[in-house]
Amino acid sequence: MSLKIEIELPEEIFLSLRLDEDEVIKEMKRTLAVKYFKERKLSIGQSAELAEMTEEDFIKHLGSQNISIFNIDDLDELKKDLGNCSICKGDLEIGNANHIADLDNFIIIIKNVPANVCKQCGEYYLEQDVALEVEKIIDSYRENAAEVIIINYFDLVA
Repeated sequence: MSLKIEIELPEEIFLSLRLDEDEVIKEMKRTLAVKYFKERKLSIGQSAELAEMTEEDFIKHLGSQNISIFNIDDLDELKKDLGNCSICKGDLEIGNANHIADLDNFIIIIKNVPANVCKQCGEYYLEQDVALEVEKIIDSYRENAAEVIIINYFDLVA
């Protein structure tokens, strides 16, 4: 079900904007959708419907205006969550992990990879620069004939 609402606007507005009536209506709907989404009065789905867009397009529209789809009320809580294991919510500590990559024709074990390691369950998380180095190491061994390769991270990365 939908309601039809009539709005009266001065003709000068259309002349100044150089838009036709349909374009102004479309822009008004999108502006209201963004406003009500930011105020948490409408969900993404409802906002997309109001804007006459798919949810994917509405999310892209929000991104083009630097509006996050994530509602972050408490920055301290977010920082705490990011500092915890996503599996068990345990605390993370700086340490080393053995990274195992099981590829099509071989398995590579990279020992002593710097990581944030969960004290509780042992899950580990790599920083972006370390993950890139690990990918480089794996790529450099792709043509190797061995089925299992075991190397030390610090032997290859200074």
